[in-house]
Amino acid sequence: MKSIAIIDKHPVVRVGIRHFAGQYFESDQLIESDNLSQYLRNHSGAVPDVFIVGNTLELFNSVCHSIAEIKKISHSSQIIIFDENPDHIKIVRSFKAGAKGYLTKFSDMQELFKCVSKVKEGRIYICHDALGLILPNYGAGAGGRRKDRTWLSPTEYDVANLLVMGDSISTIANKMGKKNATIQSTKTRIFRKLNISGIAALKESLQKHLDSKSNLLLSDQ
Repeated sequence: MKSIAIIDKHPVVRVGIRHFAGQYFESDQLIESDNLSQYLRNHSGAVPDVFIVGNTLELFNSVCHSIAEIKKISHSSQIIIFDENPDHIKIVRSFKAGAKGYLTKFSDMQELFKCVSKVKEGRIYICHDALGLILPNYGAGAGGRRKDRTWLSPTEYDVANLLVMGDSISTIANKMGKKNATIQSTKTRIFRKLNISGIAALKESLQKHLDSKSNLLLSDQ
């Protein structure tokens, strides 16, 4: 393998992946960056064989957009998502954006090796943990319709996470490039969907959703 790009805001994670790459693969070049936007600015001419994208500073919508931009620049580069807080929406959107591999924080180095090996051959790889999150939500119900219609859309999910982080309506609107009124309407829709009335209840609902996915993983081990 000629080169690997490691994108993650945590230096310790980048060091760990760099050590992994040096141990398992012969790479002429390892490119590191805090986030995808920075990478696209500073290394636009580089064409790594594989991108390993962990936690970045961007909103997940922006990450998906950057993945699509990378695929436009280089069709040959393969992208692996290494996600600390996975859920079914993020997994599906990553693959739709152009990612070829998906790992979670539960994945060990051997699984990372398996993922990189398959993805660099052009094959798709999704780890067992991530697969456990996807299947319960995208199985066919009566009449072939999708289950869990009450859960949040990708945009609603991003807004909800920013709300529980303490961002104001205007701050979220600025981050997402939308009008204040649009974000306020989205917030109202989120609260109506989840049948809640405050940020504390929203945080609890998001945590329960993630916990339910984690329990699916644990019960399947």
